[in-house]
Amino acid sequence: MCAGWGVGRKLVDPARGRARRCSGDGMAGELGAASVLVALWAAVLTSMAGAALVLSSVLVARTSLATATDLAALAGAAATLGDPREACARARAVAEANGARVSECRVRGASVWVVAQAPAPGAVAWLVPGRTPVLRARARAELTALRG
Repeated sequence: MCAGWGVGRKLVDPARGRARRCSGDGMAGELGAASVLVALWAAVLTSMAGAALVLSSVLVARTSLATATDLAALAGAAATLGDPREACARARAVAEANGARVSECRVRGASVWVVAQAPAPGAVAWLVPGRTPVLRARARAELTALRG
């Protein structure tokens, strides 16, 4: 608005009917707007990064639990070759060695079904106050060479 008039000169504002001084910057009312936008974008991007970290930690924990459950079921199925009553004990031992806890185990012939659980990562715990979030996984293993 003051372009061409020179800094410090008086300019009459027709809308208000009074004179004002030119500040030398035609965008005097916009000072600080970019800082607010940058701060908002920084907050949005930080929140998105945090959500991505929480999600990725849950996915890693879930994959690890699924692997532990699969290994437990395989170990239980292998134990059915000897004493089938030891299959669940063997599955529990393998699951605990891999950071999981067997909550259910069934043996039928040479087949072993295992349900295991593990606590969710700490990043998720603050999302569910008052409870400890738990991840669960299921697996089944069977020795097919023994099927008749």
